[in-house]
Parts: sequence; structure tokens; C-alpha cells
Amino acid sequence: MTYHSRFRRLWALAWCCGLLCFATTAGLANPVSKLVSETMEYLGKNFAREVAEQGTETVAKRLETLSARHGEAVVTAATRRVGPRALRIAEEAGENALPALTTLSKYGDNALAVVTDSTQLRLVANLGDNAAAALVKHGNAATPVISKFGGEAAEALAKLSSQEGRQLAIMASEGTLAIIPQSPAVLRVIGKYGDRAMNFVWRNKLTLASVAACAAFVSNPEPFLDGAKDLSVVVAENAIKPLAQVPAELAKEAGKSTEWTIVIVTGLVLFTGYGAWRYWLRQVVEDNKMRYQSPERGKH
Repeated sequence: MTYHSRFRRLWALAWCCGLLCFATTAGLANPVSKLVSETMEYLGKNFAREVAEQGTETVAKRLETLSARHGEAVVTAATRRVGPRALRIAEEAGENALPALTTLSKYGDNALAVVTDSTQLRLVANLGDNAAAALVKHGNAATPVISKFGGEAAEALAKLSSQEGRQLAIMASEGTLAIIPQSPAVLRVIGKYGDRAMNFVWRNKLTLASVAACAAFVSNPEPFLDGAKDLSVVVAENAIKPLAQVPAELAKEAGKSTEWTIVIVTGLVLFTGYGAWRYWLRQVVEDNKMRYQSPERGKH
């Protein structure tokens, strides 16, 4: 084999390897480019003015950068829901960009108030979709409840309608939710049974401050929700039991706390006093007898 033929073969092999590498790289990159391209086309049709204001190349570059950083699926989904402003929101969210994009991709324009509020977005980042659903549904009223009572409150609010959500917010603000002995467990019951449980808790919020009533409710809520059991009966039964035990407890405590030295000394004093009084009384009687029986009294 001549030198030139060997060179041609090596060159052909190198060209094939290069072509294969290029095809492989293009195959890996093409889905991202295709999705970004399709998203840009969608934005051009549905958000033409915003794209024109920012510039097509600028929007495309920001879209590609954020896709590489957070994943093209969530970035393009959020951008399709609310337009190019999703990109700005994600950039301003910093470390919470991914929760912001995820929330926008799921709830669209309804989530704009949540993802642009640093406190609410932080709750979403920490507690997940239950917090996002609760905040989207109930707005600012849900923020202090979730901030104070955490994931259980987020789960409960996510399940509640507007009126019931306000009831829970009122209980949290007035302090009646905090005085319930097992408030996290009560919130889990609300998260499971929804509006029906919230209405029951609202009607019985003061009764649930009883340890016995709260324990009975969270251990088996369905009979109470169905009306088969009454919380007031539970409270009454548990109020009677301690009263029945009072005499025995008092006697027991009295026996523990009695100072027997004082009792003995007091008894001796009383006994001695009683003896002295009896002696004095006997002497008085004897003196009277002698006075009335004396001869001098007979002469008169």
C-alpha cells in the first residue's frame, strides 16, 4: 500500500469519526433547541408585544440560559403559561427560581402574586405544592397561618373552600387554634376531610380546647363529623370522673400532709384542759354543797 492511499484511508476514517461525533452531539442538543424554538414560536404568536419590547434574540437567549440551569420542561412550560415575564420572575427569584417556575407552570397567572412575594415564595420552596395551592387559593390570608402552623396548615388550606379557609384564618388570628391541645393533629383531620371537618371545628372550637374532647376527636373523627357522637358528652364524662375521685384524693393528701406532732400536742392540751375544767367544776359543786349544808345557814 502506497503512502498516498494510506493517507486517504486515515483521512476518510477521521472524517467519519468527526461526522459521527457531530451527529451524536446534534442529536443530544436538538431536543432542547427544538423545544426552545417551538416555545419562541408560541411566544411570538401569543405574547408578540412583550417579545417585541424585549427583543426576540434577548428572549431566546434568556430562555436557553434558564433552560440549561433549571430544565427546559419547567422553564418552557412556565413561559408558555405567563409569557416572557416568567423569565424575569425566575431571574429575580434567585435560589427559589425553580419553585417559582414550577408554580407558574402549574397555576399560570393565578400564581403571579405568590411567586412575586418573597415570603410566600419562601413558604412554597420550603413546604412544596400544598403551600403553593393554599396560597394561590386563599391569598394573603393563608400566609400567617402557614407561617405559624407549617405543613399541616398548608395541607388543610389547600383542601378548603374560600369560606372555610377564612374560618381557619380567623381561628389562627384570634388564638383559638393555638389553644387546641393537638392543633397539628386537628389540622391533619381538616386536610383529610376538608370543608366538613373545618365546619365542625369552627362550631366546636372552644370545646376542642378540652384535652379529652380533642383527643377523642382526632383519634376517631368520623363519628363526630357524622353526628353519631357529641363532644359535649365527652367533656361531661371526663368532668364527672375527677369529681368522684376527690374525697379519696383529699383523704390521701391529708394523710400525707398531716403533722402528727401537732395533732398529738393539741390532743394533750385539750385533754389536760378538759381534766382541769372537770376538776374545777367538781370543786365548785362541793363548795356549794358545803355552804348549803352548814349550821349557820339553818339558824337563819
